[in-house]
Amino acid sequence: MKIPYSWLKEFIDTRLSPAQAQEALTMAGVEVSSCRFLGEGLDSVVTARILEMAPHPNAERLSLCKVTDGSTTFGIVCGAKNMKPGDAVALAKIGARLPNGVEIKKAKIRGQASEGMLCSEQELKLAEASEGIMILPGDTAPGTPLADALGLSDWLLEVEITPNRGDCLSVLGVARELASITGEKVVLPDVSFPEEGEPIGDLVRIEGGEKWALSKTMRVVPSTTSLFAPPITPATATGPSASRMRSIPGSIFRSDPSSVVKVTVSFGARTSILAPRSRSRSKACIGWPTSSSR
Repeated sequence: MKIPYSWLKEFIDTRLSPAQAQEALTMAGVEVSSCRFLGEGLDSVVTARILEMAPHPNAERLSLCKVTDGSTTFGIVCGAKNMKPGDAVALAKIGARLPNGVEIKKAKIRGQASEGMLCSEQELKLAEASEGIMILPGDTAPGTPLADALGLSDWLLEVEITPNRGDCLSVLGVARELASITGEKVVLPDVSFPEEGEPIGDLVRIEGGEKWALSKTMRVVPSTTSLFAPPITPATATGPSASRMRSIPGSIFRSDPSSVVKVTVSFGARTSILAPRSRSRSKACIGWPTSSSR
């Protein structure tokens, strides 16, 4: 299981560094096989804004782009076609070595100088495939380190969970384990949100007699256990996930699924909605753990 260190810090404000947390968990019997910095290879990649674009005089498929990092203007020869003036992009400066191993050098391409490279998500190993260069949100400030702009200034822990440690099949479970080692306190973040719209009882009916009770937010309470399910979210638009969520593919996700899938999996990974609990821990089979949990 792969866990961003920042996700772990949501539950436990530990004094341990990522490497120290790796060692502590491993020595306690929860093996952390690797600990790596997500922004590796992005040291000389910054955000930039395209100022001008023009056709390459000697190559139909290339463009001449003028971009700025907020202080300096660069001339870039680019083969992609999915950008336009005003777009925020990822600029690899001369001397950068990208995660895919490419070293950026000043070069002449068909007689025109190129002072860097506009990068795609695939070249930055943020996606398995991409159709052009990476386009960042329009309000991205030029000159920002790309790792900071994408939330990649983080560490990734890869935890090897054995079959007898189902209680650690979530970020929360690993945070609890770390707290038991360090004596620090696990804190559950506030997940409350305003409710609006029709009562869910008008949209959903559950048959089962008096054994079941249905609240406005679809909290189903049987006689022996508790099952929590989210309220209905009508007309949810699906599509590519936002850049903040796309920053983790290759680490948490094998590909870049839709926004709805990624939000669901991200929440589940944090709170063990997708992971079985140890029977001795709690009777709640799905949902946010109770305050009585360790």
